[in-house]
Parts: sequence; C-alpha cells; structure tokens
Amino acid sequence: MGNFTSLEDFLRAFDDAWRNEGFLTREHEEQRKRAGVEALTRFYHEEEASGEKPTERRARVRLRPRSHQVRGRFDRIDDTAAGTVVIDYKSSDVTEQKAADRRARESLQLKMYALAQKEMTGRLPARVELRFLESGLTGGHVPTESDLAEAREAIEAAAAGIRARRFDPTPGYQTCRYCAYNQICPSTATRE
Repeated sequence: MGNFTSLEDFLRAFDDAWRNEGFLTREHEEQRKRAGVEALTRFYHEEEASGEKPTERRARVRLRPRSHQVRGRFDRIDDTAAGTVVIDYKSSDVTEQKAADRRARESLQLKMYALAQKEMTGRLPARVELRFLESGLTGGHVPTESDLAEAREAIEAAAAGIRARRFDPTPGYQTCRYCAYNQICPSTATRE
C-alpha cells in the first residue's frame, strides 16, 4: 500500500518547486507553467486510472565498471509480469510515437540504467521507457547486450576525459538550449 497524494497537493508541490529563472519573458514563463500544470494533471489522472504502482521511485543507481563509480537515480522501477521495467520521465515535448521510441532506443541514459539494473540484479530489465509528460507518449525499448557495451564505452570515454582534464564542449541546439551556461559559453549552438 502506498501513500495517497491528492491532485491539489501534487500541484502545490509543483508550484512550490517552480523557479522563475531562464524564461524569455513573463508570458513565456506563464505559458510553460500552464503547460506543466496541464501535463501533471493529465499524468496524475492517467496514473490513478492505470492502477499500476511503482515498485520503487527515485531508486539509487550505482555502477562500478572497472575502477570508476557512477551514481544516480532511477525515476521509477515497475515489476511486471514480463519483468522489470525501468522508467524515466521527460518534460520535453515529443509528439510522435516513432520519435518517442527512437529516443528511448538511442538514450544513453536508459542504456546506463539497463547496465546498472543488470549489475545490481544479474538480469537485464525487460524494458526501458521514456515517458514524455507533455504529450503523454511512452517510448520503449528492450535493452540488449550491445546497449550495455555502448554504456560501458561511454563511461570509459568520460572517465578518460575527466582524468585527462579534457572538457571540450559538445554543442548542439537541444543540448545548448537547456544548458545553464548557454549565455556565457563561447561554443553555444543557441546563438544565431
């Protein structure tokens, strides 16, 4: 049995956590906040109607490939008849199912989560998912050993770069758009 949270309390938590930083204008902020309330309201009702209960929320993740340590948190883990499903929530607006599935299939984050799940339990998750809050779409992928190898390679490359003190920027419009340093970074891809 889990704890029940009313929609009113759920939206109050959103309002309490809201920060009015990084918006282009006051109207832009109001538009994004309204979209957030709408997405969270829809999410709340969908979750209540589904009857599904997460096995774990905000579960700690710890990877130890070779001599490196990677820590983080899963947003959600569900145990289903098919096996474990690792879920990450996204606020980005993906409006097509093909795009949602592609994002899940290509997500390095989900590949690392699959690797962590295998290291922690000895089994690959049955599925990894990205759930897009604004559109309500879910992108899914069945992880493979090849995905785990890609995650290990990315961790090794990042660790080697950190040890060598290489912090070269990797600009991209979507990456730079949400970066806290885009206003001062000489390499940002968001300037015209």
